[in-house]
Amino acid sequence: MLTLADKSALIKVESAQFRADNVIETALSRPPVGQADSPRTHQQEVIGNLTFPTSKEEFRQYLNRLSLEQRFQEANMFREDLEMAALEFAEFLGLQSFGSVRSFFEDKQPVPTRGTVVGLTGFNSHESSFRGLRDYLKPKGYRVVTFRPEAMLNIKPLEQLVDPLMDFLLKVKDEIGNQELHIVAHSKGAILNMVAAIKYRDIYRRLVSKKINLGGPVPTWVNPGVGRLYLGYLDFFGGDDFKLSQLRDSLGMLDDMDFTSIGNPYDRIIKGIHAGTFIQFSGSHLAMPFNRREVLPKIPQILEGLPVKL
Repeated sequence: MLTLADKSALIKVESAQFRADNVIETALSRPPVGQADSPRTHQQEVIGNLTFPTSKEEFRQYLNRLSLEQRFQEANMFREDLEMAALEFAEFLGLQSFGSVRSFFEDKQPVPTRGTVVGLTGFNSHESSFRGLRDYLKPKGYRVVTFRPEAMLNIKPLEQLVDPLMDFLLKVKDEIGNQELHIVAHSKGAILNMVAAIKYRDIYRRLVSKKINLGGPVPTWVNPGVGRLYLGYLDFFGGDDFKLSQLRDSLGMLDDMDFTSIGNPYDRIIKGIHAGTFIQFSGSHLAMPFNRREVLPKIPQILEGLPVKL
């Protein structure tokens, strides 16, 4: 039985291994999807040749065909991600507390306003999941506001969220005037971010400056444990987000829109094809908005157009 310290050590070893392989991949020169040598299929190569379901009924059939062994393995992957997330959240709280104590004794200088960041939460996540991002960016001059879907935990189908998101962005932009508006989106929120950019391309480009996706690719694999819950909400609300897997054919539309995606190619929750510049990290999927070691430091660098430290 591994202790918490043992698990922390294993995660650090895994993180070091991934950092050694850290690369940045740019979408600008990618060939069309489907070509054998397309870098855009990098994440697909990692997980094997899976034809991702293009409807919720296909996904339901896929789930029903899974063997007990595969269900157990993928349930274990979810548990591992949850354990990693707990450690990363604890680390965030520790570092945040230390930073708060240190800043108390320092001379506080006024921080110029650099811009407003709209946070898009992940599936089944409350807006408080962006507390880490808000606390990290506030001293750096960024205000973080979170898009609140009608369903508190962001469980409604994406097609029912696109128009409300655009209304929200218009409202925020009207409030801030010439100040820059950025988006940081996690998991399902990142997919919503891409759908909005494709559907309302021209107005989205005028509204949003930097677009940062955290662990939110166009899916080629979804952990069945999460997928079953997602499927249940789709049945309840009456939608079919699995049709959006066809977005992979439209990803080229995002190549000139300054998207940056941070993701783990070995993600235990969702894998797929990322938009824009792709930056690898090695942590959990669930705690990305709280990851003080590998994720949060990169966000202000991206917002300010600085080279990202790997």
